[in-house]
Amino acid sequence: ETLNATYDSSKELSEQREFINSFGLEGQSKELFELCKQVELISHKDSTVLIRGASGTGKSDLAKAIARTSKRK
Repeated sequence: ETLNATYDSSKELSEQREFINSFGLEGQSKELFELCKQVELISHKDSTVLIRGASGTGKSDLAKAIARTSKRK
């Protein structure tokens, strides 16, 4: 049973990492996974997005991820 739980957890982490990588982002934190789910929702909207944050926090990477997945071209 412990082995199955470990396999399921490993598989879930692998799927999360793939999902994050599909946006051109790298990492494996739960926060980044949740952010990518928001990017997925945002990218289907026809609206402007304001990204705020301190210098060096990845705002431009996030903007690229939104643009890359956006239906709006």
